[in-house]
Amino acid sequence: MTIANNRQTAELVAIALNNMGEEATMNWESTQEQLEIIKEDAHLVDSGLLDKEITKARQEWYGIVRWHPEDVIAAAASNGVEMTFEQAVAWWEKNEQAFVDRMTEAGNDILSYMDFE
Repeated sequence: MTIANNRQTAELVAIALNNMGEEATMNWESTQEQLEIIKEDAHLVDSGLLDKEITKARQEWYGIVRWHPEDVIAAAASNGVEMTFEQAVAWWEKNEQAFVDRMTEAGNDILSYMDFE
């Protein structure tokens, strides 16, 4: 994976975030190539490159948090369930909206207890 491909992926994520801001939805079927890109680009989060691209695209948003299929694998393992990367992607595709809804509720609850002075 080259730096150019990583930048292109980050730019696509930024475009997708812009579209989501307009209440567009992303429906796509996972291909093996897409799964490989997800695996290989996981380091973008660690390097901060993805955060920089997202920040440029959506500077009015704060507290942006993302999860990766590896997070699902780890959570499943802590509950005694083994998952492949492909199974974790399928889990996200099936459960992402419910997860986002629960995280939004939890975030709003946390926000309501913050010190606003």
